[in-house]
Amino acid sequence: MKHFTIVELDQATSDDQLSQECPMIGTIQNISNNPQGIQSFQDRFQEAVCDHFDTNDFNHDELPDLFAGSPYEDVGIEIGGSNYKVRIIETWFH
Repeated sequence: MKHFTIVELDQATSDDQLSQECPMIGTIQNISNNPQGIQSFQDRFQEAVCDHFDTNDFNHDELPDLFAGSPYEDVGIEIGGSNYKVRIIETWFH
């Protein structure tokens, strides 16, 4: 099982700083590397982004393979003609 934290990156800078407003979107826990786990992540990602940006109307880049070994992945979000970037970071719990 893997866990992922999603944060908003600042769209005003080009050096991938965290958003100054409220960068934390959420943490999605207990994702397994199988079709059900991937679908669970996709559904929960959609819900977290909807809540964070207070909208149900948005588009996003294709979600990456979360089990490919990268410590984080960036995903573009488009809401009403504005572009945002979020980072999906693998998270550990003790």
